[in-house]
Order: sequence, then C-alpha cells, then structure tokens
Amino acid sequence: MRTQYFLPMDDPDFLCYPYYSLPNAIIKANSKERYSDFLCLKYINCYFRADSSKYKFVLCATNPWFDAENIMKFQEIKYLRDTLRLEGINLVDIIKKCLICNCYVYGQFNRSYVEKGSYNVTEYCVTGFDDAKSAFSVYYIDSQNVFKQVFVDYTTFLDAIMDVPALLIHLWIWRYNSVNFDDSINDMITEFEDYINSTVTKVIPTPDKIYGLDSIKALADYFGECVENKTELYRPYIDKYLLHKKYMADRVRKLSLKGFVSSDLISNAEAVYSIARDVSEWCSKYNENYDYIPGKMIYQKICDSVNIEMEYLQDVIEDIRNIAHA
Repeated sequence: MRTQYFLPMDDPDFLCYPYYSLPNAIIKANSKERYSDFLCLKYINCYFRADSSKYKFVLCATNPWFDAENIMKFQEIKYLRDTLRLEGINLVDIIKKCLICNCYVYGQFNRSYVEKGSYNVTEYCVTGFDDAKSAFSVYYIDSQNVFKQVFVDYTTFLDAIMDVPALLIHLWIWRYNSVNFDDSINDMITEFEDYINSTVTKVIPTPDKIYGLDSIKALADYFGECVENKTELYRPYIDKYLLHKKYMADRVRKLSLKGFVSSDLISNAEAVYSIARDVSEWCSKYNENYDYIPGKMIYQKICDSVNIEMEYLQDVIEDIRNIAHA
C-alpha cells in the first residue's frame, strides 16, 4: 500500500457554506482552465436572508449535487458510533483506500481539535495522507472564514470526527469525473428567468430566503438601513456582490463567443460590473467615517444595477430562446 498520496485541491474563488465551497474547489483543481466554463455556463446563485439576529447575503456556485452530476459522483458510508468502537473498524485505512482510488472524503468534525477555540462542528475534506507524518491533509473553512489546509495526525482526526453530536458517523466519498460541460439551452433560459423573477426551480426554496434580483434589492435596503443608522457596511457582502457581477459579465461574454447572445449585450453586463466596482470603492469611503453621501451612493448604485439587469437580461433570454427555436 502507498505510504503517501495526495489529490489536487485549489482555493475556491469565493467562500460560502462548506458543502458548496469544498466541491467547487475540487472542480476548480481538476478542471483547471475549463473551470471558467463551469462558472459561466452554470448558474451563479445568490440569496438574501434576514432574521432577528443576522442578515446574510450568500453567493454560491450552482450546487454540484443538482447540476454537476457528470462532474462529481459521490456515495455515502454510514457507521454507528458504537459499531466503530466494538467492531474495531479501521477508518484510517478506509480513508486511505478511498484516496488512492482518487476519491475525496468529506464529512463533519469538531474544529476545536485543529484550531484553538470552543466546540464547533463544521465540514472537512480529506485530500491526501502521509504515513511519514501519520497525518491526513485536511481542508476546511476556519473560524476566520479562511479556506485552510492542515495536516492532522490520524489519532487526532479520528477523535475530531467522533466528537460530533450525530448518532451516525458519515463519510461522503466524492470522485471527480472527466468534464463534459453541456450548454443546455433550456437550463440557461430557466436560470436567467429564475434570476430576474427572483424564483428558484432547481432546489426547494426556503421561505426565509429572498432569491435572484430581489436579493440584490434586499441587499441595497439593508445597506440603506446601515447608512441611516450610521453603522458599518459589512465588507464581505460588498465583495460577494462585486464577484456576482463579475461572473455575470464573464458569463455574458462567454455566451456571446459561443453565439448564444448578441455581442451588443456585453456592454450592459460590463456596465453593471463597473457599477459594482464603484460600490466597492464607495463602501471603503463610507466605512472610514460613516459619511452619509457615499453611503447613499451605494444604495442608489445597487438599485441602478438592478434596473439595468432587469432590462438587458430579458434580451439575453430572448436571444437564447431564438437559438433554441432556430
């Protein structure tokens, strides 16, 4: 048996929930230059959620479980905690064999075993092992929202995955397959319509989440409240908004090159991306001393971007629909 083996992993372009970020980091590492095709031809979703304790603006690439079946295959292994102890099942060897078969291992562990802090259960992905160090290569998102690789010795790793509240210990086995990014015209139409209509059809919508363009409007309203109350604008939300507009502009350019949409629409997408860059600059100015003027500019510019997208994306849909009927 090999004494050392590592699978490729890359930094995800953006961080959200681990079950989105980790598989997309795997896709990026394996598809290399074709990753931009994945991001441009697969929907980049966003939603906004407000509750009594926290606002949340989330940007995530299309959930691989729903839209990338040909890219990522997986299966699940479950163990009763007591069975693991009584039967003496060697999880270290099982994980090693998965890795040697080019399968990533994903699950939950107690993060306090790999960084100082209180009890915290989060997701991990094992990408390799080194018997000389008696350690696994483990990726996870740390308490500072940083995508991090750590080498965790076998004993500590087993303690960390056993110290979770679930009755069953789950191992999800992921295998990256050769990529065939299809250009499903009907899917693209559905995705753009979902975005401008603020609906979601590929997953079951959650009542407390606002999707699509409405989520951008809600983000503007949230920032408007912050400005009125002279409170800091949460920078990661601005960064995600900027990234979302970058991907949308990239996507329109890519679709134009493929002959799906008119090249005239590229300028609209780039105009929205330019607005997003302005918003990013105004955010820095506002957060320096809570100046009302740049704060109001942020609200107005985000609203402007919503209006532009509402108009030009309907033309994008029409162009794609014409290709479908040609």
